Amino acid sequence: MRQQNDVEFIELLNNLRVGELTTSQLQLLCERRRIPLTGDFADGVAVRIYPTVKQVDDYNDLMTTENSKVHKTYAITAVDESREVATYGKTPPPNVIPRNVNSCGGLLSTLKLAEESRVMLRRNISVSDGLVNGAMGIVKKFKWPALRREQIEEGELPESVFIQFDDETIGSRIKDENGWVQITPTVATFQATKGYGDVERRMLPLILSWAVTVHKLQGTTLEKAVIDLGKKNFAKGQVYVALSRVKTLEGIALSDLDANKLLSRPHDERALQEMTRLRNLNSVS
Repeated sequence: MRQQNDVEFIELLNNLRVGELTTSQLQLLCERRRIPLTGDFADGVAVRIYPTVKQVDDYNDLMTTENSKVHKTYAITAVDESREVATYGKTPPPNVIPRNVNSCGGLLSTLKLAEESRVMLRRNISVSDGLVNGAMGIVKKFKWPALRREQIEEGELPESVFIQFDDETIGSRIKDENGWVQITPTVATFQATKGYGDVERRMLPLILSWAVTVHKLQGTTLEKAVIDLGKKNFAKGQVYVALSRVKTLEGIALSDLDANKLLSRPHDERALQEMTRLRNLNSVS
């Protein structure tokens, strides 16, 4: 559905999916490796797609540092409070908080943000208005408590941030006069470790997204992206998913390319058999 107006790209993806990429299709991808990473594909303009979390973190750190040269960067810390009777309202000790963010309701413990930071929404806020997990945009403004213009203490949580989403249809019901959408902190309750009990976390439902992993992009559609198809792609289907997030072949530049990752069978046999079975059912009906 994403590539419905790019037949050549559709055929490339279909062949890639079953490990039958043609020589001419491989050449098309090699040409995208030679695209200069400038203009629409420059740092901070096009989203970078990497196979590993470390690559994503390193690139987001780099872009945060670059952005801080122009815009003041705020360190923001989640507010964690116990919800157990004996310790209600107290801040839990750090050693009982799970390290995996997915065990904390998907809300980060800390986040560095500035105006012009590229971010991704990590919670569904209003599905009917497009405010869903995976929506991406740019931070445009902060709103601090008590009508203040600045953060008083490092780590202080803002009342909200205003985001200009890449897709102009997102948040259309609640946009302000600038076309920005106000995003407020959200709450998640999770189980702490070491028998501490339930903890409630209040935090902005955002992550940095100058770069994202392939996994984080499932369900997302992009106009342009810089994609790493190098040796660090490790999971079956990773290359296919990364490429298929983008609408057209012209919207893709490759920062790295390992042809072996494209020519090997990208899915396990059971996945291919299931795909064939579903296609056969559809042709019968």
